[in-house]
Amino acid sequence: MSLGPGRWLLDGILRAARYANSLPQGFWWGLVSAIGALSMLFSLLRLHPGKRPRDAVEPDAPSELDQMALLVDVARHGSAARQSLGHRLTEVAAALHARRAGLSPEAALLEIREGHWPLDEAAKSILDATCDAGRRHRMRERAYTQAVLRTLEMLEQYDERGSIADH
Repeated sequence: MSLGPGRWLLDGILRAARYANSLPQGFWWGLVSAIGALSMLFSLLRLHPGKRPRDAVEPDAPSELDQMALLVDVARHGSAARQSLGHRLTEVAAALHARRAGLSPEAALLEIREGHWPLDEAAKSILDATCDAGRRHRMRERAYTQAVLRTLEMLEQYDERGSIADH
């Protein structure tokens, strides 16, 4: 009585299982360890920077506007970020003032640092004018945010009209 091809397959599986069972346990641990080590090695090789797929897309570097927005957000809480933002806004204000007033960039920067321009106190508290870093750091979050907004509005108005109407 023949059971067909199913019997042949079942016999093969049983023989393989008996043979595997006859091998020492150390062999199996070694085999599993080797497979794991090879798997880790191939994973590391795929992560190697020189072996990246060609169609992998790298994220764009943040734009200067994105960096400035992040700096404004961080500056609400930290003195180092406030100082950095003050320096960056001072550079923008000096370039704008030099262009509008027909000054050299150095002369415009000197006017800002000596407190001669702008006359707006909120802007002076943000720019590198007469405000020391300690005073800028002690400003409460809301007052600091309002001073930054006032400074940006003043610079925008100066850029559009060439003058600051309030002063």
